[in-house]
Amino acid sequence: MPDLSVISARVAHPMPKPKPAADQLAFPGVELDPQDKFDFAQPGGRRRARQSQPEKDDSHLPPNLGQPVEVAVPDFADPNRPKTCLEVDFPIVPINALSILEGNAGKPIYQMSKWWARRRSCVFRALLIAAAMQAPFRKHPDGSPVLDENGRPLPDDTEAAKAVWDVYYANHQAAGSFKHLKVLDCFMGGGTTLVEGSRLGFQVTGVDLNPVAWFVVKNELACTDPDEVKKFFDQMEAEVKPLIQPFYVTECPRGHRGTWFDVETGKPVTEDGLPRPSNNVAFRSAKGRPSAQRKATAAATAFDPAALPPEERKRYRYEGPEIIYTFWAKHGPCTKPGCGHRTPIFRSPVIAEKKLGVKFIPLVCKSCKTAFHAELGSARMAPAAERVVLDNERPFSELSQPFARLLAEYGQGNKDEKRARAAELFGKVESEPGLRCPKCGTFAGQYLRDVLNNHRQAATAK
Repeated sequence: MPDLSVISARVAHPMPKPKPAADQLAFPGVELDPQDKFDFAQPGGRRRARQSQPEKDDSHLPPNLGQPVEVAVPDFADPNRPKTCLEVDFPIVPINALSILEGNAGKPIYQMSKWWARRRSCVFRALLIAAAMQAPFRKHPDGSPVLDENGRPLPDDTEAAKAVWDVYYANHQAAGSFKHLKVLDCFMGGGTTLVEGSRLGFQVTGVDLNPVAWFVVKNELACTDPDEVKKFFDQMEAEVKPLIQPFYVTECPRGHRGTWFDVETGKPVTEDGLPRPSNNVAFRSAKGRPSAQRKATAAATAFDPAALPPEERKRYRYEGPEIIYTFWAKHGPCTKPGCGHRTPIFRSPVIAEKKLGVKFIPLVCKSCKTAFHAELGSARMAPAAERVVLDNERPFSELSQPFARLLAEYGQGNKDEKRARAAELFGKVESEPGLRCPKCGTFAGQYLRDVLNNHRQAATAK
């Protein structure tokens, strides 16, 4: 797809086409004619669009999404019961596709604790439904079931997989079809079977020799109050963090250093260099020296709470760079007798470098001629993390989240969705704060406004 650095020939002031940057926003329908990407841009298309409202298209949604659908369940106490769907067929193709989408990310409930060989939850949900659901029967043209030699209905192996997939997204807890069935997992491990069975409305029981597995699954299925959980974590942090914080203090590669604060006074502990408390061994004594010299000595002999007894560290709080991960750097000892030199196995202590990337639209302010990037989001290493902007960075602005989301999804959907999205963006473009110059505050989104106007007014073929 083309990028926003190219403007349509229908816009009043054409611009040259530079090579797009890696993070530059791809924007459809600009390189030749802003209307040829829209199916409604045909003769009479605009007139038809005005006469009829776009219909809601739910064809992309899965069947029975969230609906309480009752399904037929055989009597498992009957040895001559009808076969289940799992005994006949399984929707392996759609479940396999869903499993790929689920990937290793999983669902939040499975992220509360790491577990090796974690199974895909969508597979287990489908297996449980198929194992409990009676397979559909073959039918004659008049609707009567096809019977075998014993007079029992024959299962339809062409419809069993479809029957499972049709109710995969249904609300089985509300339907209650499985509430009288029991599921036993005697090697429950991380509890995928039990969690999915519980979500479907089964009565679940799990067994495992590993006490960690028991503890993890017990808490996965426990009823919890989010406020109580947060309160517990806050209490845990207040107790543990002061004890281990000294081991996570580091110096930023750019030279930034953190500061320790006295919780009782709220002041930096290096402000006067005096020992706190009286038996503090974290400072070397500086008594009897002039005040300025004492401060210099205190700064030189940096405060180290790790030298304090653990019970005294709670008085101090740290603000500054912290160690995120610690890696063991292996060394190889020299085999020559008497040498003892240890050679680092790793060529560099740098494991990886993370590069920030964010989609943007290049704009130029017509008032002050400032070139800047209108970014579709906040470029941060992590959500809510402190952002440091270097002096040599290009000027930028941040588009609001609703506006940025519409731009990111601009080329998606059918013709009516594209037209509606272009019209919605055009209505917001003048008031969007992220399209104002970061230097002078003047509106600089004329180019984007012109493109959106062409797209929303597209009515004739080129």
